[in-house]
Amino acid sequence: MPELTREEKLRLLTILLESRHGDLREQNLNRQGKGHFHVSGMGHEALAAISIQMQEDDYIVPLSIAIARWCSVVASARGSWPSIISRRLRAKVTGDKCRRITARAEEHIWSVPTPTGSQLLPACGIAWGIKLDAKNAVVVATVGDAATRQGDFYEAICFAKEKKLPILFVVEDNGYGISSPTRENQSARPRCGSAE
Repeated sequence: MPELTREEKLRLLTILLESRHGDLREQNLNRQGKGHFHVSGMGHEALAAISIQMQEDDYIVPLSIAIARWCSVVASARGSWPSIISRRLRAKVTGDKCRRITARAEEHIWSVPTPTGSQLLPACGIAWGIKLDAKNAVVVATVGDAATRQGDFYEAICFAKEKKLPILFVVEDNGYGISSPTRENQSARPRCGSAE
């Protein structure tokens, strides 16, 4: 992959900053009773670096509700205006009649499921469809480090390998599974900062 140009780097930085400030604004709106929910995506903004390199026909299948804001980052990187995302946060009907922040069918952003890891098998299904249709596209599926203990994760990895699917699995390792440190419940995972 070629190095990012100065303009691309500036665009990426702008998306990262817009995402963080949008996240802070959403928190404030929610506290004021003007937002129907808010789950922070702070610390995950850099995933926009993946989305700005994706092609128009590629699909994004993000991890569960804990990163609803990440979908907004991706949507911004793929051309959605922050005003659309803001209207969805406040449950205002937009032109596409959708009140879900993350559902962006026209931009190939798959709606976020709540159960941990449950997005991975549908992501494989999308990738399989791409392969069967001989399209030049890829699916990017993200998952948190704690969800790598789920059966869905192993099934998705095995199925993708077996069918040689055009899919990229991105594991976001922040050391936590919702609110529990993953070092306490994943014996095979090295502890952060350890020499293991």
